[in-house]
Amino acid sequence: MRTGIAPAIRFILSGSIMAAKLFAVHTISYRLRRIVLEKRIILVSLVVLGVTGILGTPASAVQTRKSITPLLNLSAQHDNNFYKTATNEEGVWTYIIQPGLEAEIETERSYGSVYYTLDAYYYRGLDEDLDFIGHTFKLDSGTRSRSDKLHLSLKDTFLRTRDPAELDYLNNTVSTNEYSINRFDPEVLYNFGRASVRLAYGNVWIDYVQSGGGEDSTENRGTAEWKYRFNRANALGLNYQYWNTDYDGPTSDYDSQQAKVIVERQGKMLLLEAGAGWQSREFDEGPLDDISRFVWDFMLRTKGLKNTELIFRADSNYNNWSSGSGYFDATKLAFTVNHDFVADLQGRLYGSYQKSDYEYSDRDDDTMSFEASLAYTLTRWLTVSGAVGTESRDSNLDAADYDNVYGFAMFSFVYPIGTGSPVISPSPYSR
Repeated sequence: MRTGIAPAIRFILSGSIMAAKLFAVHTISYRLRRIVLEKRIILVSLVVLGVTGILGTPASAVQTRKSITPLLNLSAQHDNNFYKTATNEEGVWTYIIQPGLEAEIETERSYGSVYYTLDAYYYRGLDEDLDFIGHTFKLDSGTRSRSDKLHLSLKDTFLRTRDPAELDYLNNTVSTNEYSINRFDPEVLYNFGRASVRLAYGNVWIDYVQSGGGEDSTENRGTAEWKYRFNRANALGLNYQYWNTDYDGPTSDYDSQQAKVIVERQGKMLLLEAGAGWQSREFDEGPLDDISRFVWDFMLRTKGLKNTELIFRADSNYNNWSSGSGYFDATKLAFTVNHDFVADLQGRLYGSYQKSDYEYSDRDDDTMSFEASLAYTLTRWLTVSGAVGTESRDSNLDAADYDNVYGFAMFSFVYPIGTGSPVISPSPYSR
C-alpha cells in the first residue's frame, strides 16, 4: 500500500509546485483587486489536486497512470481582413510560439490534469504594435466515491488573449483588445439509482489589460439539475440556473434566471440532447428594459462509426456578455465533421451560421463561417496541420459588415512521458 501512495503523492506535489510556478508568471501583471480572487482559485485548484490523489489512492502502483507531457506548437496564420472591417481591409500575418507542459494522474477513483502554455504572438503587416505574451492554464480534476454514487469535479481555465470568441459562445464582437478571462467551475453529482442531482457553481471574470480597451466584468452562476433515466437510452431532466453579471463600467449589471426541460436519447449510432425553457433578465439600472424569451438548444452526435464523426449543434438564447446595450436574440447553428482518411491523416469540416437580432436597436446581423482542415501525424510525437476558412457578416448596419479569408499552418510537438496520456491538450486543429 505504501509503495503505491508515495509515488502518487510525490507526483501530485511536484505537479502542484510546477503549476504554481507557471501560473505565477501571469499573476504579476493583474490589478490588485483581482489578486485575492486569483490566489483563492489557485489554492483551491491545487488543494483539489492533492485531495484527488489521496482519495483515489490505489492498492498498487500498477493501478495509477501518470505522465508529464512537454508541448510545443508553432503556427502561422494569414488574414486578409485582420480587423474584420467593412472598408480599409488589412492583410496580416500572425506567428504564434506556444511552449508548455501538461501533467496527468489517474487512479481508480480520481483524476487530475494541469495544462499550461506560454503563448507568444507576433504580427506582421500592422501599422500598430499588437505583439503580446498570452497564457493558457487549464485544470481538470475530480473524484468519485467507492460506491460510485458521488462525483466531485473542479475545472479552472485561464486565458490571456485577443480572441473575442472566448468571451461568449454567442458573441458577435470582432474586437482585438487584449484581455484576461478566468472560468472557475466546481461541481457535485450524486446518483440515486436511475435519478441523479447535479449542483454546480461558475465564476467568470474578465479583465482588460488596457483601460479603455473594454469593460471588466464578473459573473457568478449557480446551477441545479435533476435527471431521471428511464432506461439506458432515454432520460428526462430539469435544469435551473441563476446568475448575476456585474460590470465595472457604465454598462448596467443584471440578474438572469433560466429554467429548461431536457430530453436525452442515446442510441447505438446517435446521441441526441434537446432542451427548451424560458429565460428572464432584469437590469439593475439605466435605460435598459427587462427582457425575457423562450430559449432552446439541440445537439446531435454520431458515435460508433469507424471513420467519421458528425456533430450538429443549435442554440437559441441571449448573449451573456455585452458592452453598453449590445444584447441580442441569437440563433446559432453549427456543424463539425471529423473523418479519418487513413490512420495518420484526419480531416475536419466546420461551419456555423448565427442570426443576431439586437434588443435595443434596429441592428440585425447574419454571421457565417466555414473551415476545412487536415492534420497529418508525421511521428508519434509530431503532427503537422493546416486549414483554410472564410468568415463573413451581413448587417443592416453597413459599418458592421465584413468578409475575411484566412489560412494557417501549425506544427505540434506532444511527447508524453509515463503511463498516462494527455487529456486536456487541444487538438491539432486548434489555433
